[in-house]
Amino acid sequence: MNFSIHIDNQIVEALNHLVVQSGQTRNALINKAIRRLLEQEQRSKWPEEVRRLAGSLKGLRPFEDYRDELKPPTEEPLK
Repeated sequence: MNFSIHIDNQIVEALNHLVVQSGQTRNALINKAIRRLLEQEQRSKWPEEVRRLAGSLKGLRPFEDYRDELKPPTEEPLK
């Protein structure tokens, strides 16, 4: 698929430098960058298993409510 986008001159210069340095085409580098962005966005989302739990744990206290019930450690944990 072909389409046009506007890229700032500074980015074009850096991309052209990377083309020479890497030996890859601009098209290949742009595809790689977009693929990485899409993978990063997907990884930043909660897994489907967790999203299905949303709202299903009604009646439970928020975990922050339990902080007052925590006891201090009996010994230094990082010794």
